[in-house]
Amino acid sequence: METPPRHYVALAFLPIMLAAVTLAALYFYQRGAEERRDRWQQPEAVLDAIGVHPGMRVAEWHPSDTYFLERLERRVGTDGSVYAVGPSSRVAQAIERNVPRVAVVPELPSGLDALLDLHVSAAEQELLQVEKELGEAGQRLTSGARVGFIGVRGDRLDRIIGPGELVEAAAGQDFRLVRKEDFLDRQFLLVLEKE
Repeated sequence: METPPRHYVALAFLPIMLAAVTLAALYFYQRGAEERRDRWQQPEAVLDAIGVHPGMRVAEWHPSDTYFLERLERRVGTDGSVYAVGPSSRVAQAIERNVPRVAVVPELPSGLDALLDLHVSAAEQELLQVEKELGEAGQRLTSGARVGFIGVRGDRLDRIIGPGELVEAAAGQDFRLVRKEDFLDRQFLLVLEKE
């Protein structure tokens, strides 16, 4: 029996080599995308501004991915608790895969120390919906609990809830403004505290 030419043997390994190169490229692309997001989203500075530390009970309202949940989980440590409130089924599956210690819950739990609420879509935003969420947070959060609200910044966008409107709506739900941060490129951060 004749042995196949060496280039045929090399060709047999070509699919394996292509798969390995593709996986490596995807890994480095994902890592680069996360580093780029870290630069403009500044998650550690956001969590510092809200005051998230080990042992706290924290939540993210309507998370669209696991980005902040992963950081919240690391920040509160094993003595703390993290809740994902009302995520889509796709995000709930990602949470189960990537951050299984995060509890997926349908409504805001009571007794939280901090709540992260991102409204970063450039689509139309309804102040009534945000007021409703603030009302629910006002009923469930204890005195001294903080809400970090991240909103879109930009004059060219229509129907975006600005910091002034939000502070006014929050005051009606017994929240006071602790600080307004402008260190984010495309967004603003308001830190509100339950009175």
